[in-house]
Amino acid sequence: MSQLPRHDGRLVTTSRRLIAEGVDRAVIAREVKEGRWRRAGLAIVMHNGPLSPMQRRWVARIHAGPQSVFTAFTAAELCGLTGWERDEVHVLAPAGTRMRAGCPVPAVLHLHAPGSIRRHPNRGVEALPDALVRAAATFVRPRPACGLLAAAVQQRAVRSPDIIAALERASRTRHQARLAGRDG
Repeated sequence: MSQLPRHDGRLVTTSRRLIAEGVDRAVIAREVKEGRWRRAGLAIVMHNGPLSPMQRRWVARIHAGPQSVFTAFTAAELCGLTGWERDEVHVLAPAGTRMRAGCPVPAVLHLHAPGSIRRHPNRGVEALPDALVRAAATFVRPRPACGLLAAAVQQRAVRSPDIIAALERASRTRHQARLAGRDG
């Protein structure tokens, strides 16, 4: 698997993390008050310009909690799949998690059972085959779901045996039989 691109998401954090790194609360308040930094819900953006795509993703991930990872279409995009991008940020968090209020970025929260997540080598992203199956399950009809998986194989983002294995792990996935090629 390819490494994920370096990003400017490091400019998005939380007050709690800044304080843990030794930044005084008064400094955070002053930077925000003077307009050099800004709040994006629970997130602190350490600049005052527009959010980059990666910064938007990090804002959503902060609102999904510290155990969340990128999944579905967002993970696919981060792993190099093109043509299936979405405005919403897809994040995966443990069952029972709720998106924290005030997230200024459109986000879709997916939930998983404890211990069931497989991660991409970059720990902040779900393993691509599992993320693709999760994304495919969001389609109402099976045809675009199949198209997504086919595109991922054609673009060499993932191997078809890895998708089959992910489908077997996710036996209750919408369109599962069609995606696995077992239903006309």
